Formats: sequence, C-alpha cells, structure tokens
Amino acid sequence: MAAAATRFRPTSRRTLRVRASRDAPKQTTSQEARLRAEVASPFRVARIFLVGAVGAGAAIGTAVATTQLLASLAQGATQEELLDGAKTLIVDLGGVAFCTWSLRRDWRARDAQIARMEREAQLSQLRLELGNGKTCAAGALRGFHRLVLVAGSQEYLAEAQATAAPYRQELLQRGVMYVPVPMDAYQAPPEAMEGNKSGSTNGLPSALDASERGEGTETVPMDVRWKATPLRLEEWREWVKNQKQLANVPESSGVYVSLRMDGRVRGSGVRLPPWERMAKQLAPTQGMWKGFGDGFDGAV
Repeated sequence: MAAAATRFRPTSRRTLRVRASRDAPKQTTSQEARLRAEVASPFRVARIFLVGAVGAGAAIGTAVATTQLLASLAQGATQEELLDGAKTLIVDLGGVAFCTWSLRRDWRARDAQIARMEREAQLSQLRLELGNGKTCAAGALRGFHRLVLVAGSQEYLAEAQATAAPYRQELLQRGVMYVPVPMDAYQAPPEAMEGNKSGSTNGLPSALDASERGEGTETVPMDVRWKATPLRLEEWREWVKNQKQLANVPESSGVYVSLRMDGRVRGSGVRLPPWERMAKQLAPTQGMWKGFGDGFDGAV
C-alpha cells in the first residue's frame, strides 16, 4: 500500500501543474491590464482612498447629527437648535452623496479602462505573419510599428488598400503596418489554386499580393514592412466581432482599428482608415523626431 501511494503522488503533482499553466495566460492578461490601468491613471487610487476617507467621515457625521436631532426633538429643543441640527445633517448627507457619486464614477471608469486594456492585451497575443515570412504576436511589434487593423469584406479591404497607396511612403516612415482581416470567406479562382505554390493563409492571400511582390523580382523591403497577414483567422474575427458588439456596430460593416506605437488603441471607425491624416499627424519613426509622441499621436 505504501508503495502504491508513493507511485500516485507524482501524478497528482503533474496534474496540478498542468492546470496552473492553463490558467496562467488569463491571469497574466488581467494582471497586465490592471498594471497598465494604474500607470495610465496614477492618481485614481489616491483619489479613491481620499474620497473614501472623506465619505466615511461624512457618514459618521450623518449618524451623529441624526442622533442629536432626534434627541433634540425628544427633549423639546427650541426652533433655532432644531434648525442648526437640520443644517448639520443636510451638510453631512450632501457630503455622503457627493463621495458616493465620485467613488462610483471612479470605479466605473476603472472597470471600463481595465476591460479596454484587457481587450488590447488579447489583441497583442494574436499571431501575425510578416512580409518576410516570420511569425510573431502582435504585441511583439510594440515600439516598432503602428498597426492598422482593417476588417470587412474583400471589397472593403481592397478599397482600403487602394486609398492607402498614395500615402504609403509617408505611412511607412511613420511605422504604419496594414493588417487586413477578411470577415467573409476568400475564394481563390481555380487557376490561382493550381498555379499558386505559396497558397493562402486562413482565407487570405499571401502576405504580399502579386502587385507588391512583382513577377520575377526580389521583394522590396518597403512592401515587406507594409502589410502583415493574420494567422488563426478565426481568433481575429472573434476579436473584431466582440468589438462590434460592444460598439453596437452591425456585423456587415467594415471597420478599422489603429494602434499607437505602445499597442494602445488610438482610433477606430466604420469608415475607411484616414490614411491622409495619419500621414500628416503621426510622428516619423526615424530622424530627430524618432520616438516623439509615440503614446500621444492623435486620435486617427
């Protein structure tokens, strides 16, 4: 019996370790979101503590003023004493009401900010294939690229890429990387399926289409840095659908989401991405303005 017991102990330990490893990504995402929320609003914790302390004092004062007012009524106090007690009670009640409103506002803002940063953390874990064939998580591009996620039908993606063509050079100088996410199934023509050796990825054409790759020519570094292909496309589509549901946007609408250099969401909309505004407002990633305003680069 003792030998059997010792044999089963390692199995139970391994089971606990596996369960902990499965829960680790969710805990890491939540912890990262909370830390980023505290960094983004460093005075909120102190404000909540101070307002809470003032509210507790006002609540105690309300209890004391109520007791004194009831005692004055029972003892038949004068009208002037009753008015003084009522004024004190009203002031304390006002303090309690203001502190309660302020705390609820801060807690709601904190919860909304954490939820938004959790969604950003989930986005950072989604995988991409770069133009040079390497794969990485979207979060690995922080500090190097400003991702512009464009999700919609094939026609919407084609129009978004066409409107970006005149500004591509300026956008590349500002670290903008185009990430198309088709929300409908991509059907390649039969001749393309026969002659295409590279194939397609998750319903998308390869990271560089024929016009960018060039027939019989080497890949241009500019084009490699311009577009990335999302891997595990269903995860990207699920993330986009969740954002549409939160924003009450119809599923059939094409949307874009642009990220800052640090990975936070800078802007979004149901129209085509404002490429021209990005080319004018975003700071270049090279030269004397490198790194300037990476986290404060407008709302486009």
